[in-house]
Amino acid sequence: MRGGFTNTINFGDICMLMGLMCLAGLGWAMSQAGARRRYWLLALLIGGAFGIIGSLMSGTRGAWIGFPFAAWVLYRSYGEMISRRVLWLGVFMCAGVIALMVMTQATGVQQRVEAGVSDVTKYVEDRNACTSAGARLEMWRGAVLMIAEQPWLGRGETGYTEARDAMIEQGELSRHVQEYSHPHNEFLDAWVKRGILGLLALLALYLVPLRLFYRRLDCDDLTLRSLAVAGVLLPLTFLDFGMTWVMFSQASGVMIYAYWLAIVWGTLRAHERRLEAAPPAACDKAQAKYG
Repeated sequence: MRGGFTNTINFGDICMLMGLMCLAGLGWAMSQAGARRRYWLLALLIGGAFGIIGSLMSGTRGAWIGFPFAAWVLYRSYGEMISRRVLWLGVFMCAGVIALMVMTQATGVQQRVEAGVSDVTKYVEDRNACTSAGARLEMWRGAVLMIAEQPWLGRGETGYTEARDAMIEQGELSRHVQEYSHPHNEFLDAWVKRGILGLLALLALYLVPLRLFYRRLDCDDLTLRSLAVAGVLLPLTFLDFGMTWVMFSQASGVMIYAYWLAIVWGTLRAHERRLEAAPPAACDKAQAKYG
């Protein structure tokens, strides 16, 4: 499936993120009263399902790897609110949908999984870089070699391109990777181009928000907890996406991360202040920890 007006990999990654963001809001939906609760739960579940299905149908395998970790965050945050019967029903339904998509030829999921296994096998056996996964492995190998030569300050964009082309001319890298401007790994890209400080800055961009939001996952107030879940899932999914792609190489990746982080953190802090202004209101834990 093509990604419309954006890169297919970005499309699949963003679909997965949007689906998980919908599921993060389930706690907030459960705090609503009457019919609003049912309508919001249904809307968010449908949004979550469509986002994940869109990612599966895009063929973006990198987005699928982190799904179990995202599922654990959701279970850790909301598991106590769900009966064991409903939980197992949900697990079996999700497994059934995934199995159906894998077995249905039209979705292309099975072919992508099989192709990934085949690509890695070919690279390990013959260093075949003509395939999607093989080219990634070859680019990662090249980036590691460049980092070993110049680990502290990095090479910059131009320096990376020049070093890559030189390695190709010397036969150290396959010509199949010459068309790519980055090594298809966010962390290797930061290190090889911007040095160890660039890598540390990238890790801080993910790990600092992750820590700030993670501390609030146990809050009694469901609105605050939902915002914390969304805040944890944002850097967690980008850590996953960055293993096989450079999300910050395109404007869509930068904007999604920056805007979502600002919106979720700003909304969370505003809600905390409202709770602090009304002491009997729902989140005594938040007042004790962050007040």
